[in-house]
Amino acid sequence: MTEVSSTRPLGVSRPDLAVTDLPTPEEVFKVSRIGPKELIKFAVGPSLIALGISIGSGEWLLGPQAVGQYGFIGVGWVITISALLQTSAGQGVYALVHGEVRPAA
Repeated sequence: MTEVSSTRPLGVSRPDLAVTDLPTPEEVFKVSRIGPKELIKFAVGPSLIALGISIGSGEWLLGPQAVGQYGFIGVGWVITISALLQTSAGQGVYALVHGEVRPAA
């Protein structure tokens, strides 16, 4: 039989935290119940913001690293084409959102 521990480790240099010390999600977010609206507001929304930040930084940080590591011939052309396509797609979305381009009827 396995024994259930009533503490959880927090890292190497910290003492274990008793499970009874952990707050419930309702206490953390100060709501009476976690429903679909609260789930989107407190979990999905911040996760999408973090995802957008990580995707945006990836091409600026990992692109030059990949070219330096594998050479321009290996992955440089993929990065270049990706940047051009993303730029044109971004400009197209901007134009549609701001009403500068009307879709064909």
